Amino acid sequence: MTDYRDELYEIEKQVNHLRRAGCYRDALALQHTYVHLARIHYGYEHQRTLDSLILLGYFHRRCGHYSACQSWYQQCLKIAIPVLGESHEIACLAFNNMGALKCRYGFYDEAVTQFQRAIKPALRRFGTTAVDGMHLSNLATAWRNKGNFDLAATLYQMLLWMQEQGFNTPNDNTAHTNFRFGELIMMCDPASSQAERLLTQACDSLEANTDRCHPDWTETLGTLIELRAISGDYSQLPLAQSMQSVLIEKIGEENPQTGHLLLNIGRVLLLANRLDEAESTLNQALCILGNTVGKHHIHYWAATTSLGRISLTRHNLLRAEALLRQSLQDMEAVLGDQHPWLAENIESLAECLLLKGDTTGSRIIHSKASRLKKLPTNIDDFARQMIKCNNEEKHIESVVISHAAELQAQEHHDDTAKVTAMETRAPSCSALGWNPEAIQAYEQAAYLRLEMSDDVGLAKNLRKQAELADLMTGQESRARHLREQADILDKKRDKS
Repeated sequence: MTDYRDELYEIEKQVNHLRRAGCYRDALALQHTYVHLARIHYGYEHQRTLDSLILLGYFHRRCGHYSACQSWYQQCLKIAIPVLGESHEIACLAFNNMGALKCRYGFYDEAVTQFQRAIKPALRRFGTTAVDGMHLSNLATAWRNKGNFDLAATLYQMLLWMQEQGFNTPNDNTAHTNFRFGELIMMCDPASSQAERLLTQACDSLEANTDRCHPDWTETLGTLIELRAISGDYSQLPLAQSMQSVLIEKIGEENPQTGHLLLNIGRVLLLANRLDEAESTLNQALCILGNTVGKHHIHYWAATTSLGRISLTRHNLLRAEALLRQSLQDMEAVLGDQHPWLAENIESLAECLLLKGDTTGSRIIHSKASRLKKLPTNIDDFARQMIKCNNEEKHIESVVISHAAELQAQEHHDDTAKVTAMETRAPSCSALGWNPEAIQAYEQAAYLRLEMSDDVGLAKNLRKQAELADLMTGQESRARHLREQADILDKKRDKS
């Protein structure tokens, strides 16, 4: 008689093979069997069962079954948190995956919150280098989708810099970071060689580590093909079209990734001036995206904007303006009027107004588009972004970047910058309720200030430590001692 563990092991092997191949519909069917057997043999609260629930939710998401996906993640968290706590890696993985689901739906505020919950435990205990790299990359993408390109680009750059320097985070997913960072740069500056380099690296990495025509590879390559078409290279359009049937076989037609590939193909056809084919393909994409991610999603808006451009190219200016204005109105209602994603639509509307003879109106809104799509600069200055996040009360992000800023200062042998990183991290830790970690950061900075003979900075540091000690039970004498030491330093300075 076959042992149940052998049976589960064989199913797990098959599921992993199908996952690597991107055959998510087949993997989903097998994973349901695995979950059923795991519940029978291990029980509902066993870690193997909880892991299997997360993977089942993941496969539902990849197949476009978002409601089912959310249900399985919620079931996992409902069981895991009382038994294992929010800090357990299973709970953190569920938070991360829930965040990825919220991103697909277009609920970016909720996505940021979920990714932050996934990151917190490892960040608090061990610092940024211990945080799952995929969770950090997802957090960057959520901020990008919220419209904070500056913070997102800094987080992407930080991850790539840490990987280059050998400070690898667990589950380092450079391909995902390259892809999303490349998309960001492409939105701001399609002519950028950096965007093409990042997208090419992402494609090469995915092709090397997954099967050809894996949905992730297809999504990345579709974006790269569109980028190249913007500069007049349509040579890979047949490849994108050939990938469509394979992708549908793997994940189904009613899937947002299928819709995204059709969007890429439609936009390339538009650039190639094959307007009838472009219109048909974009309408197909619009239907799939509307049925899967809904009508308040960037890919849906990109499809409507592209359809507006088709009318513009055909000189049907009334229809073009109506489509573009409706799309812009829908985007502003969800994203506000300062999101960089508005730029493409506004540029098309400016062109429409110009063709109608409204040069003043065209010039005004075109200048806004140029401002919105401005590429972030100085993104490798981690200290700048760390301080900015601290001032804006983005405390998780400030702590994350402060560790990178400290490593950067260490590489440059810059003790002053290292102290700044520690003393910026401390108040963010305190704001998160991590007072012991805040005091530790101040103490480490104090040792450096002592070595630098910086009595003024050291006195301020000691008083900050005292303020934190006041908040902690049983630390009254320590707080008093710290203030006495600060007073001594002040008197020493006054005498000199």
